[in-house]
Formats: sequence, C-alpha cells, structure tokens
Amino acid sequence: SISTSLCPCGESRSTLDSLLAPEVIEALVGLLEAKDTSTAAHTWRVVLYTRALAEKAGVSADDLERLTAAAALHDIGKIEIPSAILQKPGKLTDDEFEVMKSHAALGHERLIRMGEDDRVILDLVRHHHERFDGMGYPDGLAGDEIPVAARYFAVIDSFDAMTSIRPYRRETGVHAAEKAIAELESGIRTRYCPGTVEMFVSMYRTGELGWILEYFNDAADVPKFTGRADAGVRSSLRS
Repeated sequence: SISTSLCPCGESRSTLDSLLAPEVIEALVGLLEAKDTSTAAHTWRVVLYTRALAEKAGVSADDLERLTAAAALHDIGKIEIPSAILQKPGKLTDDEFEVMKSHAALGHERLIRMGEDDRVILDLVRHHHERFDGMGYPDGLAGDEIPVAARYFAVIDSFDAMTSIRPYRRETGVHAAEKAIAELESGIRTRYCPGTVEMFVSMYRTGELGWILEYFNDAADVPKFTGRADAGVRSSLRS
C-alpha cells in the first residue's frame, strides 16, 4: 500500500531534512506560474488531492509533507519548455509533444542540480507520466517498477487535466468529473494501476474530493501557489 511503500528505503524523513526550503519550493512554483498561467489552480488542486489520498491511506505526517512538496513540484521541468509550446491553444505536433514530454526528466535533473536527494520527491517528479503498461515516459517503467507515489499521482494528475478548462474544452464540475472517472476506469491496467484508480474513485463517490473540484476549479478565483497562498497549504510545506 502507499502507506507502507512510500519510502523506498524504509526511512522516514521530514521535508525539514530536504535541501530545498519551503521558500525555494514556492519560488520554483512561482516561476512556473509566471510562464504558464494555467499552472496555479492545477498546482493547488493536485496538492489537495494528494494530501486527501495520502491522509486516507494513513501515511505518516513526515511522508505527507514529502508528498505535498513533490506534488507542488511535479511539473517544475516545464520551466525549461518553450512558452510557444506550453501555451499553444491547439494540438501539439509530434515534435512539440516530444519536447513537452521532456519536462519530467528536466524537472528531476533540475532538482538534483539544486541538491535535492529525497527519493519520494525525485521519483514522483520524474515518473508521474509512466504508464502501468510500460508505454509512458521518460523511462518506460511498468507495473510495480513505477514508484508507488508516482502511481497514485498519475491518477490525480490525469483526473485534474480532464476536469480543467482547455481551449478545446470549457466544461468543469460534476459532469466533467463523471467523464474523467469513466476515463480513469477504462485505463485500468493500461495507463493506471488498478488499486490507485479504485481508491480515487471510491473517495470521489463518497464525497471526499468534491470540495476540491467545487472550490478550486478553473472557473473559480484561485490564488497563486506562492508565499502569499492559503495558510493551511503553505504551513504544510513548513511542517
């Protein structure tokens, strides 16, 4: 389970032990928000979904904060992706998509250069686009080869993408969520680990995730995920 397998080496460590201070995390997210304006609400939501699932799974307080930091930083490699690709309103070309796909490895490499060595954070940033069938990127990992946190986050990230406003889709809310749930379930054993989808869908059906979709959707006025952000989420990075 995520609660017993989150730490690759069985160790427990706090984000206080990480070389990346909360202010640095906030600054990195702020840089990405400035380059891609759609990132702000997305970051809030995936952090909140991640914390909700992690709390449900019973992870330790320290591991909860590690996951919070990892979720906030998951797309940090997009800082190095050209704005013309990030903000393109239409479908990406094959070449553009290859550039976009590089963000996972680029984010991982950036964090290593900055001195980050927490495997939970590094693994989630690098592997959140892997697929259960091995057809994902950047390393083509499959099944249990994919780190546990990245397996859970892949579901979270996909659900949020499918319930967010895009140039080709303006729908949010319950109807969009139902379509997204159907897509997640159809992707079991191809894109997603069965247990991760089952847990997410169960929490959605019991109303444990609806408040995030309702109050932090793209049609709402969501503050930036920075040092001026909501005290509850900000304090989670400082714990």
